[in-house]
Order: sequence, then structure tokens, then C-alpha cells
Amino acid sequence: MEIRPLEGLAGLAFGRSRWSVREAWGTPEPFRRAAYSPVLTDAYVRQGLMLNYDERDLLHSVEVASPAPVGLRGVGLTGRDHRIVLAELRAAGVTPVEVDKEWVLPELGIALGRPRQDTPEDFESVLVSSRPHVDYAISFFEGQAGAPLPEEFQVVPHAGFGPVRTGLARQELRELLGAGMASVPDVGPAAQDNFFAGGIVVGYDESGHARRVVITGPARVTYQGMELLGRPLGEIVAAARERGLPVRPEEAALRFPEAGFSVWTARAGDDSLPSVAVAVVPEPAG
Repeated sequence: MEIRPLEGLAGLAFGRSRWSVREAWGTPEPFRRAAYSPVLTDAYVRQGLMLNYDERDLLHSVEVASPAPVGLRGVGLTGRDHRIVLAELRAAGVTPVEVDKEWVLPELGIALGRPRQDTPEDFESVLVSSRPHVDYAISFFEGQAGAPLPEEFQVVPHAGFGPVRTGLARQELRELLGAGMASVPDVGPAAQDNFFAGGIVVGYDESGHARRVVITGPARVTYQGMELLGRPLGEIVAAARERGLPVRPEEAALRFPEAGFSVWTARAGDDSLPSVAVAVVPEPAG
């Protein structure tokens, strides 16, 4: 498969809807890369492809795993000695840059990853993104010595969990929730904090205010007396209907539309799987 930088690969143009890709490529194995990921990745295992979508379900990046063939400007990128690959890319007018032992082509939105060993192994996978200058940097921040976090968070409809609310400033939440790791997510919010102690992940808008809050545990999360974390989706549906609460099954998720939150599981197609996260996320536009 030949890469068209910032545009996609053959048959996988960026901006295509998830459903049109599935219609053309067949049924994938959808999974959630992390418990707090708001969108599913579609895996095509036999083809060595993982397709990543944004919150509007539009394709934004593709990961090609070795030994699936993928090339750029006639240079094969996987299944070959990485030193030869780098040399051939330079000869083709492409300048690979090493960042934290990984090789990237920043202007082209391509990440070659790191070789399986120092030498002479190949790149195990190639990430092709619709964005140049993909930012993989993370940083850690210290917490404030405040009150311990509660063992249970109750859903506040359309707003968050207990005192953890959308709309709060980043510094307010850091003072409330303590130490964590900051990063720039692939899609959605402009920035993200992962608070380790509470298993809480917050996404921020450009102004530094929370627009997405996700809890993965270890704290309990409840709504109207229902346990929402670590419980099979089928049981949550039954409990909600007993209480007369509207609930909408979605792929690897349940949506509570009147309360503005969702319950997520790790992969689609099995209601016996336990939930892995509860999220207050704005509805996608369009």
C-alpha cells in the first residue's frame, strides 16, 4: 500500500466515514485503545490494519503493522532492516527525525515507531496521520496536598461526577484531583490530563476548560443507585429499565440521553463484558 501523505492510503482516504469504510472493507474487530478513549479503533487483523476515527466517525489515521506491506515514494517501510529504510528515505528526499528513539516524518504526518531492536530489525508498524507534526509528548505534574478523593462519584447529569465538572479550569481540577500526566490527544480536546489516583481523565478546550470527563476507577461510579463501573452492560441495561431510565445501546457503549453520560466497554459485540469507563462527553457535531 502506497502512502499519500496527509491524504491516506490506497482505498483509505482520510475523512471517509467509518460506515463507508466498513462497507468497502468488511466487518472489523472494533476495540477501545484505552478505557478512556471516546472512539473505537477498527482492527482488520488479517490485513494488518488498525483504523482510527475522530469523534464524528471520520477516518483520521491508519496504523499498518508488519509484515503488511506499506511504502512511501517507492521505499518499503516494513519487513526490512530499518537502517536501509532510513537511508532510502533520505535518498528519496525525505528527512526522518529521531524523537525519543522513535523515527518520524513530521511534515508528512508519518511515524515509523522504533525498531524492534537497536539493529538490524525492522519497524513493527507505521502510523499514517491526517495531521502533520503529530505531538506524542507527555509531561508529568505534581498534585496539591488536599482532601483525599471520595471512594464513590455520583453522576451529575450533563455536567460530570460530584465536584469534577465540565467547564472547570485546568488548574482548578489539578488542585482538586492531584498529580497526573498531561498530553495532547489524537482527536477531540486540545489537551488532556490523566489523574492517576482517581482514574479520571479530563479533556480541555483551547481556553483550558474541561469539556470531557471520564472515570475508569478505582472509585465507584453510581447513578440513581446503579453501579456503573465493572458491571456487564446487559446488567446495566436491565437496572436502568427497572428504574424507567431511557438507555440507548451503542457500539461498545450505553448512552443515557436524558442524563448526558455514557458507559463504555472495551470492545463491541458482547454485553457480558464489564464496563470500563463512565463518561460525560459532548454530543458530536454534525
